[in-house]
Amino acid sequence: MHVLSVSSLKGGVGKTTVTLGLASASFAKGLRTLVVDFDPQSDVSTGMDIAVAGHLNVADVLTAPRERTVRQAIAPSGWTRGRNGTVDVMIGSPSAINFDGPHPSIRDIWKLEEALAHVENEYDLVLIDSAPSLNALTRTAWAASDRVIVVTEPGLFSVAAADRALRAIEEIRRGLSPVCSRSASS
Repeated sequence: MHVLSVSSLKGGVGKTTVTLGLASASFAKGLRTLVVDFDPQSDVSTGMDIAVAGHLNVADVLTAPRERTVRQAIAPSGWTRGRNGTVDVMIGSPSAINFDGPHPSIRDIWKLEEALAHVENEYDLVLIDSAPSLNALTRTAWAASDRVIVVTEPGLFSVAAADRALRAIEEIRRGLSPVCSRSASS
């Protein structure tokens, strides 16, 4: 199982759109994919047509990363209705903001990795749509990841945020790939 975080420290640069595009491409290629909606805005869960009723969510997983909790927080994407393939979502929640403090404990940083270990044989790829901040949720996502994609656009504040993200990633993990989601008009 390969785990890839899609991150940006600035909102509005296309991070969730990149995550959805990668999920769509992995589905088309037949990869068994889990998308973790780690952004409290929960736009990935909406974009992937998730029926959230009767399921737990990422906040429950962070509270207790046990196998049963993890499995109850995962739902199939509506994209797969009537089609072969696996694209599941660990459902996002606005309550995840309660886990996004500026100074996470070492134990909390590894909770997502602990949770994903329960389903590692069921997926080829895990995509994590990170929160647009450098607080606990993003650091937790990065700690669970093999690679991090930093999404940016060619503007002063976006590039500065990407630079901050790259420096922070160096502290946690090695191996990253910046992605520019927009180009300047001529």
